[in-house]
Amino acid sequence: MMKEFVTKLLLVIPIRNPEDLLPVVESEGWHTVKDLFRKTNTSYNSHWNGNYVLDQDEIPWKASPEEIDALQQSKGRVVVLSGTKYAISDKITLFSDTDGSVYVQEEDLEQFFV
Repeated sequence: MMKEFVTKLLLVIPIRNPEDLLPVVESEGWHTVKDLFRKTNTSYNSHWNGNYVLDQDEIPWKASPEEIDALQQSKGRVVVLSGTKYAISDKITLFSDTDGSVYVQEEDLEQFFV
């Protein structure tokens, strides 16, 4: 019996205005978006606007090749936050679902999880 190939997809949140960062603020236990900027020493326009941020509270989606094929592909940068430290990926492949959810392959962000 052949082992089925699955890809782990991680949910990312598109950042189009500062309020889009509220789930990250809450996840980190902070109070306001300004707390996020101050604690990470980042600014909205330089680091966040137009990028995506990893939703670390979500469980990875183990997607089959058929499920991957059904998603729209695009490119974008993902911000990975770990406490007050952050990293921004190069442009990597993003996968968009019909419900508006956007995902990235876990392996494309592995270097940020060390």
